[in-house]
Amino acid sequence: MTTYKKGMDPEALHRAAGRIRGAKHDVDAVRDTVARVVDRLGSNWAGGNLERLIQEYRSTSAPALAHLGGRLDDMARTIDRNVSAQRRTSDERSTAHAGRTTWTPAGGAAFSGKRPWSRTNRDADGGTHTRTQYGPYSRYDTERTQGELDGEDGRTTTRTTQFRHNGNAADNPNLYESRETSTTRGHVDANGEHSRTTSRRDSTLFGRFNETEWGLKSTHSHAWGENEWEDGRKSPDWGKNVDIDGLNSEHYAKTVGGDHANVKLWGTETDGRWDVSVKDGNLVAAATAGAGAYALKAHADGSTQLGALGLNGKADAAVGAEANATGSASIGKDGLNVGGQAEAMVGAKVSAEGGANLGPLHAKVAGHAMAGAEASANGSVGIGVEGVKAQAGLDAFAGAKAGADGEFGVSGVTGKVGGEVYAGIGGHAKVDVQANFNHIKADVDVGAAIGVGGGVKFAVDVEPKQVINDVSRYGGGFVHGVTSTGDVLGHGLKNVFGW
Repeated sequence: MTTYKKGMDPEALHRAAGRIRGAKHDVDAVRDTVARVVDRLGSNWAGGNLERLIQEYRSTSAPALAHLGGRLDDMARTIDRNVSAQRRTSDERSTAHAGRTTWTPAGGAAFSGKRPWSRTNRDADGGTHTRTQYGPYSRYDTERTQGELDGEDGRTTTRTTQFRHNGNAADNPNLYESRETSTTRGHVDANGEHSRTTSRRDSTLFGRFNETEWGLKSTHSHAWGENEWEDGRKSPDWGKNVDIDGLNSEHYAKTVGGDHANVKLWGTETDGRWDVSVKDGNLVAAATAGAGAYALKAHADGSTQLGALGLNGKADAAVGAEANATGSASIGKDGLNVGGQAEAMVGAKVSAEGGANLGPLHAKVAGHAMAGAEASANGSVGIGVEGVKAQAGLDAFAGAKAGADGEFGVSGVTGKVGGEVYAGIGGHAKVDVQANFNHIKADVDVGAAIGVGGGVKFAVDVEPKQVINDVSRYGGGFVHGVTSTGDVLGHGLKNVFGW
């Protein structure tokens, strides 16, 4: 095997062999062209000088061109043999290389090529650029850090790019490409510290029509003023000390037994995705788009377990403007399904919900409030093996409104009740019906307001099969559990209300 002093990788050698073969084909083409010209001259002209020229070409030049073509072909074959030997050696070293794993595509053998390597370069301004390469196919990670300027401004950019492809879709249908970039900029001035984060993720998937999906996903977010105060207030960290006008996400997260809470101030978000896929025998097409600008956006959630009783809750708050749109369609073995939705909001809104579960018994309460203007419309229809499903709704409102919902359930029967109070102008209506042999469900929600008004909604859901199963499963133990639970709740109400 030939060893190359400058570390030329097998793919570069393979390309060199291809160029040599191309030169060999060029030499053969020149030889054939000159031979045709010489034959034409011998057929149409005569003379001593011409005959000596033709004889010299046929006896000297033509054999020399043929010999050159043969030698070029031999060179290409020799290089190919060296490429194969280097690939085998490189694969053995890559497998044994500490701290690295040879990437193996789904359903195929590991890619051959040089060992993984990493290199860091330092820029003139003090920044660094690190690139980590995995094999000969362009799958690599890059991380770039820009040095500080005048001790005040700094920027960090992390970029990850992966491209997996063996060059032949027939041999490897699982082609994958992904790019992810995140940039963080910081600035320190006399008024405090301000930061801005920009992130983007794009991924494209290709493959066989009945196995995978095609699509694009992209998300952008910008946030300002997240670290404006040194005492920890207005911090975006999960579950940290966030206290803005009575909103203490740390206290809420601990109360519900979790540690998930975050707040973002003065930011924007955009999100979009489209994809086409074949899943479980259905052709599905979907698209989503959303955008928002917020002066405040907060979320917290958590859960805990008290013996056999499970508790959970979450809260959301936002001040700003947002808009979203979605659409989807599918057709296949599950029938035809089409749906779409659009909504927009300008103002402030807050919501919270909590729930409890005890065996087959569950309950949930929720509340929401909004001040500003909002509008939404949605509709869907489905016809398939599970029966007929239809839904339609319209909502438009300007002003302020608040509402509360409750839900209870036992075995296969569930019920919902709720109401809203309005101060403004607007109205809404929604009807949702689903019917088949095993499931009957209906939801009705109507309301209107000019000045001060209200709304009402109710729902019924019956699953006969589930009722029979739960009665058979829980039997007398279930009845005893309900009786005991009722006694506990009764004593609790007496203690609270003094009954």
